[in-house]
Amino acid sequence: MVCRMVEDKRPMFAIDVIRMLFNLLPSGPASKTHFIIAGDGPIIEAVKAHAASSIHHTDDIIVLGSIAEEQKLQLLSAADVFFMPTLMEGLSISVAEAMCMSLPVGSDTRVGGLPELVTYSTGFLVDLDPSNLNRDKNEFAEALCRFGSQTPSGHGRRSSSTREGHV
Repeated sequence: MVCRMVEDKRPMFAIDVIRMLFNLLPSGPASKTHFIIAGDGPIIEAVKAHAASSIHHTDDIIVLGSIAEEQKLQLLSAADVFFMPTLMEGLSISVAEAMCMSLPVGSDTRVGGLPELVTYSTGFLVDLDPSNLNRDKNEFAEALCRFGSQTPSGHGRRSSSTREGHV
């Protein structure tokens, strides 16, 4: 997750989803998964505290804060999936950058221009229900788990259509 750390980007919600995902994934050294959050903003300290608040997976959720452009590109090139459950977005620069790196994207269906960018071949969308956040967290975790299991490596798809369709 690379974005400005504000409530509308929902980094705390993303951390909760990833904790649920960790419970769905098989355990063992071959299945080591990390979730990295990068960006700065008014709630960065709260995001760091939320990531550290769990007794499980505290080493698997990494909050970097502000990073340089070069480091952002390195993170995106090493990632398997780009996940950002934002509540408000026009045309997301972060999503476009991830797609330029051939990363599949997971996000919300009702947000700005994301439905036009993110299709089955470029990622997945979950239709969020603001009145039932626990259902939403579970749906996102299950979608991330299913999405990763659709590839031979069990990790995110790096579809050429992600890049070719939107660059």
